[in-house]
Amino acid sequence: MWIQSFDDFLSNKKKDGVDLITLHWTVGNYDQIFNDDYHFQIKGNGAIWADPRGFDAQGHFVPLAHAWHHNSKNIGISLCAMMGAHQPLTFVPKQLGDTITMYGDYPPQRIQYDVMCALVAKLMKHYNLQLPQIKTHYDLAQEDGYPGERWEFKYEKPLIMAHIKELIS
Repeated sequence: MWIQSFDDFLSNKKKDGVDLITLHWTVGNYDQIFNDDYHFQIKGNGAIWADPRGFDAQGHFVPLAHAWHHNSKNIGISLCAMMGAHQPLTFVPKQLGDTITMYGDYPPQRIQYDVMCALVAKLMKHYNLQLPQIKTHYDLAQEDGYPGERWEFKYEKPLIMAHIKELIS
């Protein structure tokens, strides 16, 4: 379902059952929605898709399988982006939305970052989460001992966290 107002969307959601948010990208194009286990997907124009399976009729969080062994209380948010991308050896973006050719034909757009960060800030407030409870798929792969498996936001995370921190302060 497409979300017009995230505040309205959250208004009937219970404030329990979530202790982690994980950030992903889909490895698709900007308009490609994957019906496979992300609670929220953000298109290239910033529109938000909420998977109807992610919350039950009473507003309780329902786990979806977006992060191996980390799904039980974890909301997955994914940017519709990165089709054709290859991991660079190193990259130091100066601002969100900076990109390089190895990011393929569909690098994340600034509006996607802005919407993602605003969404995370609202979810943090709703579920009473703190910044350490915001992870990337890359972070979880590192924790699980699979350092080369995932690289979502490996280079952008400091900028993402700074932007979220601005929004919640």
